[in-house]
Amino acid sequence: MKKALAIIGAGSWGTALAYFFGSKGYIVYLWCYEKEVADSIKNNQINLLFLSHIQLPRTVHASTDIQYILSCSVDFVIEAIPVTYLRPTLASVDTAKALSFCWILTSKGLEQETGYHALQVMEHLFGKEIKAIVLAGPSFALELIQGMPTSCVAATSQTDMYELFAAYWQDTHTKLYYTNDMNGVLFCGALKNIVALLLGLLEGAGYGKNTQSFFLTVAYKEIKQVVSIFGGQEATVEGLAGFGDLFLTASSNISKNRTYGYLIGQKKKVNEIHKQIPVPPEGVSTAAGFNILCRLFSDIAPGYFPLLCSVHNIIKGKSSIKKLVDSYFA
Repeated sequence: MKKALAIIGAGSWGTALAYFFGSKGYIVYLWCYEKEVADSIKNNQINLLFLSHIQLPRTVHASTDIQYILSCSVDFVIEAIPVTYLRPTLASVDTAKALSFCWILTSKGLEQETGYHALQVMEHLFGKEIKAIVLAGPSFALELIQGMPTSCVAATSQTDMYELFAAYWQDTHTKLYYTNDMNGVLFCGALKNIVALLLGLLEGAGYGKNTQSFFLTVAYKEIKQVVSIFGGQEATVEGLAGFGDLFLTASSNISKNRTYGYLIGQKKKVNEIHKQIPVPPEGVSTAAGFNILCRLFSDIAPGYFPLLCSVHNIIKGKSSIKKLVDSYFA
């Protein structure tokens, strides 16, 4: 019997993963939010909205019916949707059904209303018995498809599940590393998007690499503090899921978060930004969720993260990047 897995979400990352696993000959059941995307994949093996120049393997099967996708016989279910949409997307899924799978969590963000990361949302929906692996690290979707050497981290407390997934994942141009630090990996993945927004804001407002490097250093220190407070490991922040992903997302113009921040820093109008980036990137809702989280835990982290917390107010127009820079250099 062929190996099979399901992917929830047909954005850039979900599509890249469908291509990646489908190219290995695995059967992939891909849940799509948009009917036109599902129809396009069914008819032409092309996602007309995301990575539309990529022909998906014939082993990729698309549907908008999440109940159908989760009724298929699969070894893993990969979620590849923004955290802010995770709860409504999975709300109709039966708890017993959800607990029967091993979930691969790829969302790098925090829920806007609660500050929850992806695993916390899943546990709130289905209970702490949920079986999960967190997949993270510096991995742009297109480069994975192009076969560029790529390394990721898989975080789980269950080594047997890791070994099974590693057998699915690894090939001649990809490598997977194990850690048991799920919390650390989740927070690193979320917070690097806020930093990417910040560096984009700085560049868009005309600040150079000297200034950006300073704020990147301050942000990195704050991320270390966040991870420590919430039980993560320093080694995680210094590794692929932390420094590696932070460097990739914060330094590259391919990053939607950095580009979004850049456009706001240039004081582009909302409709102009929307034309270039129709859906706000995950860092926007994550910045809001992080501020909620900091208020909830103000007793253990009073005023610890002024830089990371400032990004939400700048994005919303309640402050400015100039005020932020002046507050550090006045």
